[in-house]
Amino acid sequence: MRTFIICVLTLGAGSATAQFNGKLIYQLDQNGNRTVMQYIQNGTNAIVSAYTITLKNGAPDTSTLHPQDTIIFDFAAATETHLQYHTMNAYKQKYMGNMMAAAMAAKGNALAGSVAVTAAGSGTVNGYSCNHYVITSSSKLGTSTKDVWTTGSIGGSPTLWVVGAFTYYTPGYPHFTKLTAAGASGVVVQVNSSYSKQGLQYSMNLVSVDTKFIPRSRNYFSVPSRYNLIDETNMNFPGSGN
Repeated sequence: MRTFIICVLTLGAGSATAQFNGKLIYQLDQNGNRTVMQYIQNGTNAIVSAYTITLKNGAPDTSTLHPQDTIIFDFAAATETHLQYHTMNAYKQKYMGNMMAAAMAAKGNALAGSVAVTAAGSGTVNGYSCNHYVITSSSKLGTSTKDVWTTGSIGGSPTLWVVGAFTYYTPGYPHFTKLTAAGASGVVVQVNSSYSKQGLQYSMNLVSVDTKFIPRSRNYFSVPSRYNLIDETNMNFPGSGN
């Protein structure tokens, strides 16, 4: 069974901010572990890779390095391909957000009310001039809150926004729709998140920016030949109908 847990919000083509090209690296420390996420975009393609590592006395223990499955995004085709390294399968599917949107429409958008986004002013975070947004989500698991700070001073908006560890929100997710409606754009600089029932909290920070990064080959965003490609683009999100 595949599980994908890294949080990304996608900006649509209607955003007034120019497209971001380059490399962003985020870091999240929680419960003695560090998650590092790398996002690279060039044109209509992007790739997200991540790993977790245990901290001992505040320093990374390289013997505990655990890579996460890499995801390749084709924005023109609205697909994402998950490279599952331990099986060497590459699962190609439609944007999860698009399937989520179809499922919500089939249910009369009954799920949309569980997510609210408010603009909460501006301020300086990690040295960047930022706008602040608060995402509040409710479910059977309780209420979660994300404080998201974005900046327009880095240059462009990534088509994907990393906002936490281990979940990807692509176009169609209510978080995406409501954030953009609230005016969110630019690059995510910091996210603070908390969950009421579980008592979980984390803070994720942008730690590196390289707007001059250029992929080393034309095949950088292609599925490596050593992977077995499995096309699941005809599959629908449960409840979305045919």
